[in-house]
Amino acid sequence: MPFIIRTALGPWRNRTALAALIVACLGGATVVYNKSHTGFQTLRVGYNFYPPYILPRTGAPPDGLAAEMINRAAAKAGFRINWVSIGQETADDALSRGFIEMFPLLTVTDERKKRFHMSHPWWENDMALISLESRKLASAGSTGGKRIAMRGMPAAKRRAEILFARAHLVTMPEMERMVPALCSGLVDGVFLDVRLLESQLLQGAGCPGQALHVASLPNGSLSLATTATRAATGSADRIFEQIARLSGDGTLSELASRWSMYNPYDGRHMKDILDAQHHADLMRYGLAVMTLAVVLISLQTQRIRRARAGAEAARLEAEESRQRFDAFMRYTPALTYIKDPESRLLYINDAFCKQFHTSLAVFEGKTGSDLWPEEVMQQIRRNDLKVLSSNRSQEMTESLFLPSGELRHFLSLKFPFENRQGQTFLGGVSLDITERKRAEEALRFSQFSIDHSPDTVLWLDAVGHIFYANQAASQNLGYDVDELIGLPVHTLDPAWTFERFAKTRQELKARRSLSVESTHLTRDGRSYPVEISINYLEFNGGEFTCCMARDITERKLAERELSHQASHDQLTGLPNRRLLETRLGEELERARIRDTRLAVLYIDLDGFKLVNDTLGHVVGDALLKQVASRLRGCVGEESTLARMGGDEFTLILNGLLDDNDAQAVAHNLLASLQEGFVIDGHDLLVTASAGISVFPRDGGDVTSLLQTSDAAMYEAKRLGKNLSRFFTPEMGDSARERLEMENHLRRALDRNELGLHFQPQLALDSGDIVRYEALLRWDHPLLGSVPPCKFITIAEDTSLIVPIGTWVLEEACRQARTWIETSHEEIGVGVNVSVVQFLRADFVDTLVDVLNRTGLPPYLLELELTETVAMQGVEEAADKISHIRDLGVSVSIDDFGTGYSSLSYLQRLPIDILKIDRSFVRDIHIDPTAMAVTAALVSLAHGLGMKVVIEGIETRLQLDAVRKIGCDIGQGYLLGPPVPIESVLCRQAMSAA
Repeated sequence: MPFIIRTALGPWRNRTALAALIVACLGGATVVYNKSHTGFQTLRVGYNFYPPYILPRTGAPPDGLAAEMINRAAAKAGFRINWVSIGQETADDALSRGFIEMFPLLTVTDERKKRFHMSHPWWENDMALISLESRKLASAGSTGGKRIAMRGMPAAKRRAEILFARAHLVTMPEMERMVPALCSGLVDGVFLDVRLLESQLLQGAGCPGQALHVASLPNGSLSLATTATRAATGSADRIFEQIARLSGDGTLSELASRWSMYNPYDGRHMKDILDAQHHADLMRYGLAVMTLAVVLISLQTQRIRRARAGAEAARLEAEESRQRFDAFMRYTPALTYIKDPESRLLYINDAFCKQFHTSLAVFEGKTGSDLWPEEVMQQIRRNDLKVLSSNRSQEMTESLFLPSGELRHFLSLKFPFENRQGQTFLGGVSLDITERKRAEEALRFSQFSIDHSPDTVLWLDAVGHIFYANQAASQNLGYDVDELIGLPVHTLDPAWTFERFAKTRQELKARRSLSVESTHLTRDGRSYPVEISINYLEFNGGEFTCCMARDITERKLAERELSHQASHDQLTGLPNRRLLETRLGEELERARIRDTRLAVLYIDLDGFKLVNDTLGHVVGDALLKQVASRLRGCVGEESTLARMGGDEFTLILNGLLDDNDAQAVAHNLLASLQEGFVIDGHDLLVTASAGISVFPRDGGDVTSLLQTSDAAMYEAKRLGKNLSRFFTPEMGDSARERLEMENHLRRALDRNELGLHFQPQLALDSGDIVRYEALLRWDHPLLGSVPPCKFITIAEDTSLIVPIGTWVLEEACRQARTWIETSHEEIGVGVNVSVVQFLRADFVDTLVDVLNRTGLPPYLLELELTETVAMQGVEEAADKISHIRDLGVSVSIDDFGTGYSSLSYLQRLPIDILKIDRSFVRDIHIDPTAMAVTAALVSLAHGLGMKVVIEGIETRLQLDAVRKIGCDIGQGYLLGPPVPIESVLCRQAMSAA
C-alpha cells in the first residue's frame, strides 16, 4: 500500500524547495574568513546518520550532501578529513573534550555560539508535527493531552517543550521507532525533521493503508551550521572559505540538486519514487482523480463533436473517448457524480447506481431527496455550497443511508469547475470508508480501554525492553510513562531476567499466550503481587511481548485468610485438628531422624458443658477464649497448642529428656486454670484433666498418639478430675470400653433396654408413702445390669440425656397413672431432670405434652433439679420454675450441700422441697457437727416454706436422728429399696387389702 503525505506544498515541492534553499543560502553568502590557521593537516570531523546530508557507509567514510561538501572543501584547503562516528546527542561533549575538531550539522543556539566557532547557518531544518490523517493534529495548539514522540536532541527538545506545553512528550532516541509507534497508536504525533521523515518513507517505513498528515509549525525550523572548536578556528575558516568558493562556481548547486534528486538508499531517482507516490495518492481515492479526468475529457469530446460535427476524425475520436469513459465508469468502484449549482444530479456512474439501487434516468435532475432524509440532504447541500462558495476543492466525510436503511460513511472529494459557457458545476468522487471507520473506531476504543484500564499494560521488544506503557503502569509502578520507555523489564520485575525472558519468549511463540504470577517492584522499593497475562504478537513487521499485569494483593490476602481459617480455630485463633495432625506428623518424622522423644498432651475442661448449657454459648465461648490464652501463655513458641473442638485442647511437646518434662508442663497448664475466670459478671472456677502419651513408647503415628493421650485424659477424669496422667496399656482397654458403652447406650432406647425402678419416700411422722422416686436402670443383654454411675455421665457428655430424660419423664408419669388406677391411691412420683434437659427452650412445652398424653394430675408430679440450675442465672431459673409450678407441678432441689449450696438462690428460687444429700446423714447419729449442720438446713428450709427430704437413711439410729431434728420426709434402704413397677403394684395391692 502507498504512503501519502499531505502538506501545503506536497512532497515534490518540498524537495524542490530544499534544493533551492541550499543554493540560495550558499550561493548568495559573502563571507570573509581569517586565512590564518593553526596548522592542522588532519581534521577529525564527527558525523552521524542525518539524510540526505550525512549517510554512513559500512567500512567507508560517510556519504551525503554535507559529507561531500566538506570533503571537497577540505581537499581544496589542503586538509585530510578523518571522519569519526559520533552520536548527535554527544557531539557537544566530543567537541568540548577535543575528541573531534569539527561537526558539520548542529543547531545554532546562543550557548553553542559562546562555546564553539560556528559557521554561517547553511540550512534551515524544518520541523513538523506528523500525525495520522484519520486523527489529524492540525497545529501545536491541538496537542493538549496528546502523546508526542520526539528525539532527545537538546535544541529540538527545548523547542518541543515550548511548542507542545500541554502535551505528553515521549523521548525516542531511535527515530526508526517513531513512525511505527505512530502507526500502531502508541503515540498521537511525532515532532520530527521533515527530511528525516522523507528518508524514513524512502526506506519503506510508514502506515499501510493510512495517510500521514504533516503540519508545518510556526517557529518550528532550526538553523543548522558547521561547528568547530575554538582551537580549530583557523582551520575551520579555511574550510568555510572553500565552501563559499564552491557556491560561487556552481559546484554546490550541482551537489544540492543531485542529492535532492537522488535516493541514496536504492539508487533510484527521487522523481521516480515521488511519481510512484503521486500515483499512489491517486489510487488512495480509488481512481477518483482519473475518473474525474475522464469525465472532463468526455465533456471536452462532446464540445469538439459539436464544433466539428461534420469531421469524421472528430467523430471517431469522440466515439473512442466515449467508449473509454463508459468502460471506466462501469468498472470503477468510486461513486462519481456531477451536480449543478442547485445540487441537482446531472450524472452518476454505475457504482453510484448500484450502491443506491437507482439509475440516472430515474434520478436525473433530482437532489436525492427521494433517497435520503431531509436532514441528510441539508448536510450534503451545505457541503456543496461550501465548495462552490470557496471555489476550491475540498475533502470531507459524509454519512448516507442506503435504501435498506444501513448507514454508510464516505470520503468525498468535491470540486467546482466551469464549462466554456462559464456555467459552474460541482464534481464529486466518493469512496466508501465504512469499514475503515469501523476499524478506526475499534482501534480508538481499544486504545481508550488500554489507557484507562486499571491493569498495567507493557509492550516489550525482542530483548525485553519496554516499548510501550499505559497510564496505569505509570500510576502502579511510580514512574512517568517517558521514564518507563526503554527500561529493561527486570527493573520492574526482578524475577524476569534476560535468560528467563528469552526462554519464555520461545515458549510463547509456540503457545501464543501464558499466565503467570510474579511480583512487581515500584520506584520507591515497594513490591506487590501480580497476575500477568503474556501474549506474543507480531505487529507492523516487529515481534512484541504484551504483558497485562493485575494487582492481586487483595486476592492474596483473601487466600491467606482462607488458608488461615482452614487451618485455625476461628474462636481462639489456635491451630485446629487438621493443622495439628499435619504438624504432629512433621514432628514425628524429625523425632525419628534425631532419635528424640516427643509428647502429646490431650486437655479437656472439667464441667465446661455445664457452664455452656447453663450460662449460654456466649459465656462458654468467652471462657474458651480466656482458657486458650492462659494455656498459650504457658508454652513456648516452638510448641504447638491446638483446639481439637469443644473444650478439648492438644499440645505437642518436642525435644523431651524424660517424662518429668511433660509432667511439669501439664502441671503448669492445669495450675494456670485454677485462678478462676470472670465473664459477664460470673465468677467461674474451671479445672481441666490432661492425658499424656509419649513417642515412641505409646504410639508411632499421629492417630495412635492422639488416641492414647485421649485415653489417658479420660482416666484422669475418672480418678477425680483436675489431674494429669500418663498413658498405660490398661487405659486403652478403658477407652475402648467407654466407646463401646457409648455405642450400646445409643441403641438402648430403640431396643427397650432401659427401665425404671421406684424408691419410696415416707412421711417421717406417719410412716405413709408420700411418693416414689423414679430411678433409671439399664439392663443390657450382654453387659447385664449396668449401674447408673457408668452410663449417666456418658449420656450427659454426649447429649443422649435429652431423649433419655424425656423417655424417663413420660414413662414415670404413665406408670404413676397405672398404679393410681390400680390402687385408687394418689401417690406421687418424683423424676430427676438433668440441667441440660431443664435448660432447653422447649422443656416446659414437653412437660405439658407428657402430662396431657399420660393423664397424670400435675400435683402428683415432682421434678428434682440439681442446684447447678442457678448457674444459668437465678432470674432465668426462677422464671422457668414459676411456669412449672403454675402447671401444678412441684419442684425440689436434689443433693443439696454437694455443690455451691448458696443460700441466696434458695431465697430467690420458688422451690417446694429441699432434698439434703446423703453425705449429711452418714454420721448424723454420732457426729454432733453433722447433726447441727443438718438441723440448721432443716430450720432454714422450713423458714423459707419448704419441706425437707433426707436421703440415705440406712439405719434405725439415722432414722431417729432425722426425726429428732424435724425432717418431713425420709428416703433410704431402711425405708425401702428401689424396686420394679411390678413390686410397687404388688405392695400397693397388699396395702389396699
